Amino acid sequence: DEIRRIQPEGPYRLLGWSLGGVIAHAMAVQLQAAGSAVETLVMLDSFADTDTDTDTDASEEPEMPMRDLLAGLGVVGDGDGPADLAGIVRVVADVTGTPAEDTERLVRQLMDAARHNVVLAAGHRPGRFDGDVVYFTAAEDDSRGAAGWADAVSGRIHDHSVPVTHWRMTSTEALAVLGPRLRTVFATPSDHDRQ
Repeated sequence: DEIRRIQPEGPYRLLGWSLGGVIAHAMAVQLQAAGSAVETLVMLDSFADTDTDTDTDASEEPEMPMRDLLAGLGVVGDGDGPADLAGIVRVVADVTGTPAEDTERLVRQLMDAARHNVVLAAGHRPGRFDGDVVYFTAAEDDSRGAAGWADAVSGRIHDHSVPVTHWRMTSTEALAVLGPRLRTVFATPSDHDRQ
């Protein structure tokens, strides 16, 4: 509904990273079911967690190396940054100028949201997208990513490696690889075979 509010008619071009890619895929399936054209679907290291245990313990933090996450978001440099909650709060408070108490509340909310998203993703069963997918794999991780979508896509999955971890898919290094490819994808969305 929100996409249609902004752009009432297709064709649509959707892109998402991590859970955002799962959401982009689900939106593409829903738009197609409603009769809209989805011209391009791009997923950045997103997972169809159809074999994940849906009884994930919400008290456990999902695995995310905080240094990598902060670096991927541009908050700290590569290899820098804290790994503990107090250090993360301090860095984010310094960058945003927000009082530490407010920052800690925000960081805890973000971690709660991350845990909640893990549970939601584990329970999600993707529909079938009619078309090709352009997929970018975080090559430094042991990734099952692209292959996991085979049953949820009718066309080809054009898989491209990016020499970073999952949490660094938005880093400068990753964007140097993604940017030129995405320019090509969005310039000629119906001809992914030349990429």
